Amino acid sequence: MIQQMIAALMPSICASLLYLCPTRGEQDAEAVLRDLEDAGIVEREDMDRDFWRQAGKLKADYRRISLADCFCAALANRLDAGS
Repeated sequence: MIQQMIAALMPSICASLLYLCPTRGEQDAEAVLRDLEDAGIVEREDMDRDFWRQAGKLKADYRRISLADCFCAALANRLDAGS
């Protein structure tokens, strides 16, 4: 059996909450967070200098991409997810 790790960064989760709270309410947003935890989402906290600088560079290079998505792309690069 292949075990997969799903990783999420706090900026991405925060962006989800910013959308959910006004549209569906805080209780629904909290329920979604519990669902993410139950699904095995791994919270990443390794946002060191090189990491956040890469996310910032991606945002500067690709202005149309959200900052949260730039953090996701930096995480994919860190985990070598493209290979």
